[in-house]
Amino acid sequence: MRVKDKVGRGALSRAASKGSEAVVRILLDKGLEIDEREVTSQCTSLVWAAQEGKEAVVQLLLERGADIEAKDNQFHRTPILWAARKGHKNVTQLLTRKGANANAKDKNGDGISKLESRYRQESAKSASATASTSK
Repeated sequence: MRVKDKVGRGALSRAASKGSEAVVRILLDKGLEIDEREVTSQCTSLVWAAQEGKEAVVQLLLERGADIEAKDNQFHRTPILWAARKGHKNVTQLLTRKGANANAKDKNGDGISKLESRYRQESAKSASATASTSK
């Protein structure tokens, strides 16, 4: 079964990115394709859940057989690379325990440690900017 909105994003990926574990479970039970790809980015539900740090949904999708090495078409990042890029350490660790390729690289050649470092740098800049505007 395929259900997509006007921009080509499926109900399952929307629920996964929001962390709606119960909805994801229902949609999977109803037969929605677990690795269906969004039209534009080609992201799967697992990519979205990892990117948004939705650990319980990532766990559920993996238990149901989601492709742990699925990549988006823009950056060629797997779920573990997206979790690292967005600073979701718990999700990165979960994916590693479940067998994700910890040596994966995106289209720029960046791996987990470089993407985590970039996240920390951007977070520090953002915090610094926020602190200076509130003075």
